[in-house]
Amino acid sequence: MSERPMMFAGMTNQEYQKRAALSVSAIKELAKSPMHLRHKLDHPQKPTPAMQIGTAFHAAALEPESFSNVAVVAPDCDRRTKDGKAVWAEFEQEAQGKILLKKPEYEQIGEMVLALMTHKEASKLIQMQGLTEVSCFWTDHRGFKCKCRPDRVTESGIVLDLKTTDDASPEGFARACGQYRYHWQAAWYLTGLTVASDYKHDDFRLIAVEKKPPYGVGVYRVPRIYTDIAHEQMEPFLDTYQRCILDNFWPGYSETTESLQMPVWALKTDEFKEVA
Repeated sequence: MSERPMMFAGMTNQEYQKRAALSVSAIKELAKSPMHLRHKLDHPQKPTPAMQIGTAFHAAALEPESFSNVAVVAPDCDRRTKDGKAVWAEFEQEAQGKILLKKPEYEQIGEMVLALMTHKEASKLIQMQGLTEVSCFWTDHRGFKCKCRPDRVTESGIVLDLKTTDDASPEGFARACGQYRYHWQAAWYLTGLTVASDYKHDDFRLIAVEKKPPYGVGVYRVPRIYTDIAHEQMEPFLDTYQRCILDNFWPGYSETTESLQMPVWALKTDEFKEVA
């Protein structure tokens, strides 16, 4: 018997992560192979420094009042000296469980937030009434549990996701969207919110903020055709996931010889023509 859909505001990320359910990041791993997903589930990795800075930026931008509970700036001390070691030991004790930021990283986050809040459209969207870090849980029609955690959902139903990036320009960020399959995320989040809230969500916007000066910002709505395509692309992997659960078998790549399929760009011949 499937559980009824649920939506929570105020659930910590730790509590959310502990819930055993399929997330869009898991589907992306499944797209490599079920073996890769099984390994990731069995061997959860610690957040990388880049991921931690991203988490701290999210807190500073979306929930500034809670930033001190998420991250803390490391003291400027020489840890090679006795006094420096003592200062650092006391700091680590007080900062347990929080993200440790170096002063330049803290300043970087501050500049990114400033750029975000001085961008007309981005600041307007973020300051709309709504809920931050909404945790949604539902059951797929195949019977397995699913989850998602949008960055922010406005009272008017706009779903916002904040992204740090190297290039927030229309062309550059579009490439990142393709590389990281952000349209899958849009489709998954809109589905989860619609099921959990019993309200049709169909407006997903990505707010891209560059990680280096001048910290350019771009706001992009994901077109409906892209989320429709994402659903079609994800559907076979959801069927695969169901089979893996039922059979308790998580295969890797093909067990037979496959014909190599080179990308089109690698086979262009005009790049190799001699210049006259």
